[in-house]
Amino acid sequence: MLLIAFPFTSPDGTKVVYRSTRGHDEDEKKMYKNLFIMDAEYGDSDEPMQLTKGKCIDTHCQWSPNGDWIAFASNRGNPTAQAPPGLPDPGFFGIYLTKADDPNFEPIKVIDSGFKRARELFPGHCVHPCFSPDGKSLIFAADLAAVSVDPISLPLFVHSVRPYGDIFMVDLKMDDINKNKEMDKYTRITHSRYENST
Repeated sequence: MLLIAFPFTSPDGTKVVYRSTRGHDEDEKKMYKNLFIMDAEYGDSDEPMQLTKGKCIDTHCQWSPNGDWIAFASNRGNPTAQAPPGLPDPGFFGIYLTKADDPNFEPIKVIDSGFKRARELFPGHCVHPCFSPDGKSLIFAADLAAVSVDPISLPLFVHSVRPYGDIFMVDLKMDDINKNKEMDKYTRITHSRYENST
């Protein structure tokens, strides 16, 4: 069975990027999803272009305002991760950029999950990237703040299925896309008193 999700239209309205299990065999479809682009008028009756490839999950895709780039969340940095015993979700999602018209372009990892920042003790998520209207920043939900020290909320020691945490922003350097690799400077936009609040 073909699974399709998270469609997003191009700025000019002529194309749709989406996540799909297309191209994977039945066993792989349970685990792997990549990005495809189809014509908005003809749909998938006209063969869609496979934008990303790999045995990983590429998801939550969005076009840049000028239509040149697509931001997405992916576990391609650690696709074979297993959830720790007793926990349902291995996590390890980061934010990536890829060219909207080049399926051979190797996606650039912009920011990784809290997994790396927590000395690889806990899984993590950076998900749902959105471009700012001027295309110079990415806003995303993440667990980068780790355990809250706010006295009103209890510390989170057990990894929940979707611990998004708070909303963050990272400024992009679109004059040279390679300057956006593995960025470690970001701004926390929200500071919720509650764990997993986004």
